[in-house]
Amino acid sequence: MLPWRIIPNEINPICRVSASDAKPRRFTERSRGDASDIDGQLVRASERARTSQTPYSSHQMSVIGIGVDVIECSRIQRSIERFGNRFLQRVFTDGEIEYSMSMKFPERHLAARFAGKEAVAKAFGTGIGKAMGWRNIDIRKKESGEPFLVFSGPAEAFATERSVASALITLSHTENYAVACVVLQR
Repeated sequence: MLPWRIIPNEINPICRVSASDAKPRRFTERSRGDASDIDGQLVRASERARTSQTPYSSHQMSVIGIGVDVIECSRIQRSIERFGNRFLQRVFTDGEIEYSMSMKFPERHLAARFAGKEAVAKAFGTGIGKAMGWRNIDIRKKESGEPFLVFSGPAEAFATERSVASALITLSHTENYAVACVVLQR
């Protein structure tokens, strides 16, 4: 079997692919160059673009912005050592501080949340400061452990103004680095 690869959508410049083996597959072709659907029938990519649906939802959401940030955990640790509670209260919400400080390595969890706040600002295309403050972006946890975003003040107004219907976030960290990715959808 030949490997599948993503090809551009001729109608919409954003490529979409299905993460499932459920039919139909979206915008794929065999690497030897001939367009083919999952059953091996030849189909033009433009026809597939007009007719295929994702197996996950019946409506389309458009991406407003994507933000990614990586930070060294030691940078947060140095800020805590140098500025203490003043740094924590300036950047993090009470819930973020309480959760992170209850962990064995709080600097890793704080670094992930710091990266998350930066990723939100990048997804909005604004940066932190004039448009929204650090504490206007709150990263909370569901019972399942999944992080989610809560906007307040200027960040909430900014999200409403841009018709944000969904704000997805993922966080990860190692001993030395923390990373966050945010996707804002309309």
